[in-house]
Amino acid sequence: MPASTPGAIICHWLNDTFELVISADILAELERTLTKPYYRSRRSPAQIEAAVRLIVSEATIIVPTITISGCSSSRT
Repeated sequence: MPASTPGAIICHWLNDTFELVISADILAELERTLTKPYYRSRRSPAQIEAAVRLIVSEATIIVPTITISGCSSSRT
């Protein structure tokens, strides 16, 4: 089991503990995030590309049927 929380989550996903379900918008946000300097300094372009390819090939990509925007919660 990987030492990091993200590593453990990926391990569980790849071992079919749960189904990863994402939308095209979430995938686009992931790709944008992985191009930021923080990630580019920690992973090679090949590693980032491989991660995105894995998600595209193995995750269930859905089209959302409703739109949710903002949060109007009044919690303090």
